[in-house]
Parts: sequence; C-alpha cells; structure tokens
Amino acid sequence: MTAPRPTVETLMYSLRERGTKALEEASTRRRLSELSDQQVIEVGDRLQTLRAENCARMVHRRGQTFIMGED
Repeated sequence: MTAPRPTVETLMYSLRERGTKALEEASTRRRLSELSDQQVIEVGDRLQTLRAENCARMVHRRGQTFIMGED
C-alpha cells in the first residue's frame, strides 16, 4: 500500500516541527503506519538530510557557535 503524497508531507512536517515528540501523537503514528516500505525509507532519508543540513548551518568560530542566516 502506498500512502498519498499529502500524507507523507504532513508526516514530514510533524517530524520537522516536533521531532521525536511527534511520534507520541496518534495522528503521526497513523500516518506512519499508512506508508509503504519505500515511503518509510524516503522519510528516513529526508530526515537524515535535514539533520545534515542543520548541522552544516552551524559554524564554530573562536569558541562561539554562529548559525548562518541569522544575526
């Protein structure tokens, strides 16, 4: 079974916004259960990419952390 694209995107939004806390929500667990194996892999890959992008934004200089794009 393959879930509709909006289900995947809503799941991604929940996980981006609330992190693993979103997994405590029944609606998030329901959406996750509707995904095909391939869609679960896609969501996992996208979450890993997001994490890598967030880490790449952080720059460590002179003992202080600056986040690129923010003042």
